[in-house]
Amino acid sequence: MKKSNIYIKRYTFSLMIMVLVAKLFAQQENHFTQFMYNKLLLNPAFASAREVTSLSGIYRNQWLGFNGAPKAMLLSFDAPFFNNRVGIGVNLVNEKKGITNKYYASLAYSYSIVRTEDIAFRVGLQGVLRNYNLDFTGSDQFYIDNPFLDPSIQYNSKISQIRGNVGVGVYFDYKEFFFGASVPNLYKNVIGINKLTNNEVAEEFQHFYLMSGFLLKLSDKIFLKPSGILKFVKNSPIDFDVNLSLFFNNKFSVGASYRDGDSVDFTTFVQATKNFGIGAAYDFTTSELSKYNNGSIEVLLRYDFGSGASKSKFGKDIQNLSNPRFFF
Repeated sequence: MKKSNIYIKRYTFSLMIMVLVAKLFAQQENHFTQFMYNKLLLNPAFASAREVTSLSGIYRNQWLGFNGAPKAMLLSFDAPFFNNRVGIGVNLVNEKKGITNKYYASLAYSYSIVRTEDIAFRVGLQGVLRNYNLDFTGSDQFYIDNPFLDPSIQYNSKISQIRGNVGVGVYFDYKEFFFGASVPNLYKNVIGINKLTNNEVAEEFQHFYLMSGFLLKLSDKIFLKPSGILKFVKNSPIDFDVNLSLFFNNKFSVGASYRDGDSVDFTTFVQATKNFGIGAAYDFTTSELSKYNNGSIEVLLRYDFGSGASKSKFGKDIQNLSNPRFFF
């Protein structure tokens, strides 16, 4: 009976890992529930789109209680130059999942082709460096029954690879509406080769993103913001996130999101001071993985430098953080 229980546990664990790998294959790019507060990671054209110098960080702990589940940290900085015609952005990311540990750095450049009081259209380009690390040396998160049946398993070895790439994007906003399209990595990279067989076992895929949303004024102090993002990867189903948030007095927001086939999420954001904001999100897993985890959490911190006034799209001079572009 004890031996039978061991096989059942191994079988169950193997199924869980298969589901995890399937989900991660479709999510080679990092994605955060609070993407609406930091689009620079997915679209280089967003650099300085908010028209303020900004520093933000996000910590994500996915699928709580699931051994080897993803954990990610993001640090982003962007700033406008030359009367906001030019934007520069930097992303630093660390992500751990299972036996993998990935470091990511990108430098983004954006240029405003059109910029008026109501319209802004930016194009962006970025350079990317990724460091992939895999550890097959006996982690408790990885069980190998027969390593020779799968050429991707490099038994009892550690792998570290650095790969570069480039990405492009466009970002447009008109009054209270925004739209963005991007490909963070334009070309495929081989990111796994079995040294014993010299077989390619993994590669980076192009990820295509479309994002959009608008701001609806319900009263002088209450705004409604629907937003969403569509993700497409070759040989994977089209995926999407939709979010609906209410903003109160430009200082506090609550919202809910739906991630296709994966989770229902709740978000909140507080503009604690004129320059400093803090956000949080909790995801309720809706897939089969809900049986094995307690949801996901995110924490976001953002600091905006400067306090100059600008003319809002609602007609009066107010602080930058009250400008509708703050919401985007």
